[in-house]
Parts: sequence; structure tokens; C-alpha cells
Amino acid sequence: MSGTGKRAVRQSIRIAAPPERVYAALTDPAALRGWLCRTAEWADEGRGVLRVGWPGTAFEISFLERVPGKRVLLGWGHGKGVGDRVAFDLERDGAGTIVRLVHDGFDQGDGMAGEWAGAHEGWAVYLCNLLLVTETGRDLRDGQPAGSIAS
Repeated sequence: MSGTGKRAVRQSIRIAAPPERVYAALTDPAALRGWLCRTAEWADEGRGVLRVGWPGTAFEISFLERVPGKRVLLGWGHGKGVGDRVAFDLERDGAGTIVRLVHDGFDQGDGMAGEWAGAHEGWAVYLCNLLLVTETGRDLRDGQPAGSIAS
């Protein structure tokens, strides 16, 4: 649990790519489409607001903090106590990067445990896909090349 009395998802993974490449995968709309969502376009680039979508759902995320090669903090647009923020902290590890994810702000009320569990499972899959796409250019979701992330 986070210090606010709310649940948080905490996961980490090591990716055999430099922090700069991982950071680009976390901040560029085209790169996000390659491993996370199906659609991503700027709703308001000047304010750092991106509209992301998957089949059947779409919402806005806000870039609250961007430190190139080090950290990305997102305001996660679900609302309703279903996880407010997602932080990606990047740490150089030799030629690779350790990615530490914290998705916090999950209420503990009735029915919210399922939302937290779903986010925990979802991030496990998406972080594995981030690794695969960044290291090999292959997208776990459909086996297709992911575009501009791997080089």
C-alpha cells in the first residue's frame, strides 16, 4: 500500500537497452502505440496531454514530469479511484536499464481490489511487451514489428 492508504502496483524489469531508448518508448506517441496502446495522439501537446486508446476504451494521460533518461510521471485518466498516477523510474544498469513502475491511487473500497489486480496483471504484460519491443522490435500483442522503438 502507498502512504495514502491506497493500493499501488509496484513492478520492475531490466531491459537490455539504454535509458534514452526506454525513455523514448515511454514518451513518444508512435512508440507508445508500439507496445502499450493501439492509439495515441496529442490532445494538447503544449500541456503534455495525450489521448490513448485500446479497443473499447480511451482516455487522456498527462505528462506530469519528464526527466529524459530518468523518469516519467503520468496522470492516468481513469478517475473514480482506479489509479491516479503511473511513475516510471529508469536506472542505468551497464548497457541496460532497470525500469521501476509504480501505479498508485487505487481506492480500497468495495470492488476496487479487482481493479488493482487487473492493473497489476496488465502492467506485468505491458512491461514484458516494452522489453520485447525495445530489445527486438517485436510486439507481443500480435507478433508484428513495433515500429520505431528498437534500433
